[in-house]
Amino acid sequence: MSVRTHLEHADSFTQGLLAAAARLQANLIVVGAATHGLLGRFAIGSVAGGLLHSSHVPVALAPEGTRVMGTDEPIRRVTCAVGTKAGADGLLTAGILLARTVDAPLRLVSLVAIDRPGADEQTIVLAADHAQAVLDYATDYLMDGLEVTASVASGSSIEHAVRGLPWDPTEVCLVGSSRLAQPHRLFLGSIAAKMLRELPVPLIVVPRDFTVTVEE
Repeated sequence: MSVRTHLEHADSFTQGLLAAAARLQANLIVVGAATHGLLGRFAIGSVAGGLLHSSHVPVALAPEGTRVMGTDEPIRRVTCAVGTKAGADGLLTAGILLARTVDAPLRLVSLVAIDRPGADEQTIVLAADHAQAVLDYATDYLMDGLEVTASVASGSSIEHAVRGLPWDPTEVCLVGSSRLAQPHRLFLGSIAAKMLRELPVPLIVVPRDFTVTVEE
């Protein structure tokens, strides 16, 4: 693995990172936890907060204590939180690309919080149907035999649903931006923010309308 350093002058850390990402045509910005974060959890600092509401490229958030890069441990699973509604094409594209790049299975998850307004057993059924539809779509694009599964995780809250899922220390989780996001920009939604409180693995937030060609 080659490493290069760059010096960027900017009025703020966030502006400098975004300018460097654009100039270097970066595929991803990786941010660590704030210094007050709990071990194994992510705390959003000012730089991460700025990126999560303006970045044009995916942002990876590494929880406190995440293993250092360069170890022999590969990514063993990629999880996509596909939600319960349509409109996750960009997120799914990113998940497929990552799974194929690291040669890891892809897990599609719909999170359902029972305490949310209007959430009931029918909501869980609809979430399962959506997860299956996304699974069928993903399978069509995974022509090289990669494993892909879909499931629904429900709980009294989003945090509870996340805690109820099994997490491999070597996996990463992807989530899409809020529908409030500007086209091709990040905007951390409420569900993703709640996931951050409980996720013990790195989270990658994907911009709205994220587009990359998936080669078959």
